[in-house]
Amino acid sequence: MPEPTPILLVNQPAADPDPLRAKHAVTMDEPTTPATKEEAVALLADFIESEELEQLEAFSGWFNVFEALGVVRSELRHSNFLAWLLDPSGSHGLGPAFLSLFLRHVSRKAREDGVEGDGLPTPFDVDAWDLSGAEVRREWRNIDLLVLDPENGAVCVIENKVFSAEHSDQLRKYRRQVATAFRDYEHRLFVFLSPGGLDPSDPHYVALAYDDVSRLLDRLIGGRGASVGGEVLTFVKHYKEMIDRRLSSDPEIERICRQIYKAHRHALDLIFAHRPDVYGETHEQLKDLITADPDLDLDHSNKTYTRFMPKALDPYVPRDEPGHFNEGRVVVFEFENRPERPLHLKLEMTPGHDELRRPILDYAQAHPALFNSATQRSGKKWKKLWGVDLDPEARTTDADERVEVLREVIADFKRTWLPQFIEAFREIGLRRDGPQPSPGTTGATPPPQDAA
Repeated sequence: MPEPTPILLVNQPAADPDPLRAKHAVTMDEPTTPATKEEAVALLADFIESEELEQLEAFSGWFNVFEALGVVRSELRHSNFLAWLLDPSGSHGLGPAFLSLFLRHVSRKAREDGVEGDGLPTPFDVDAWDLSGAEVRREWRNIDLLVLDPENGAVCVIENKVFSAEHSDQLRKYRRQVATAFRDYEHRLFVFLSPGGLDPSDPHYVALAYDDVSRLLDRLIGGRGASVGGEVLTFVKHYKEMIDRRLSSDPEIERICRQIYKAHRHALDLIFAHRPDVYGETHEQLKDLITADPDLDLDHSNKTYTRFMPKALDPYVPRDEPGHFNEGRVVVFEFENRPERPLHLKLEMTPGHDELRRPILDYAQAHPALFNSATQRSGKKWKKLWGVDLDPEARTTDADERVEVLREVIADFKRTWLPQFIEAFREIGLRRDGPQPSPGTTGATPPPQDAA
């Protein structure tokens, strides 16, 4: 079966918490609750009238075309813009200027960080290259950005993670694919780009932060700003400003925030205590969308797991004795909704008798192109067969926007993935030996065929 190219991001959530969050964590006392309603109102009024808040709003109130277009949280759009800037033949008119800056910086950082691997070019190598014939590919074999320069025998992989996590063995798999497909290329660079410059799981990758990208854009604007059109220059400046405000640290903003918290701590604690419950709202919206969808059947769910089964798949999925789950299904789809992790859609094998589970697991492990998690270790009772991370916008704090994104996620699942799962489970049923399980241990009977 061909591998689909959906809007969903094929990813598994990281097992460990964000190291940056752990590094910068601080211990705070329990928030103080105002004794009366009047005290609470006075605290909030004093906060919203503070000069420090006006300063912070000045930083966040500038118009920015990328923020207006919703690029901040969209990994795909960041990758698209970076691909445009890196492409020597792009409409920006900068030629290979940004690509040369980027590769020189990465090659220098690779040596400073002790990155492993043969064929690492030096900054002097890159400086001597004519990069005008380089090519930038998007999503080649699921790699976010692939830069190819046949003339100089150089290839660069860029894996971009804005608000999603690296999944198991992803980076190593990409490196092996490139090593096989471009074995004649002498120079290879592998980059793991994230807002905080997180350490990659593969030691052959250079950890790059969006702060690095911002500094490279500064150099680009300073060196080539006078030679490009005004619209392109404004575009690049807006992108840099958006990075500085949303994806990197700004000492002045940090100073103002610390000052605000020190002066208005009780008001901020009160606001935080009444913040919207994004995770609870996401679960309720998913339940409502699934319940209203005539093609889906809602299964046992809670705030963390929203489970369902497509009705078209039900006839081909065996069932165990009814128990913890509503219908005793051997497999079930679920949205996993956990804090600090991307919203995750997966297919799980539920606890049950091995004679029903084994044919499914054997087939799934033999078809990793579709069942991308079947070979990974899991619990004895639960077994993950497939999973994808969703675009971070699927859990935006705006409730109206969120429900539309979730609606499109479900539509994309039905359009892109569901037909393949129906085909797979139909084949599993055809391969299953012996008579059909007796009533009470099977799912719905497949629809009868028309008589010849």
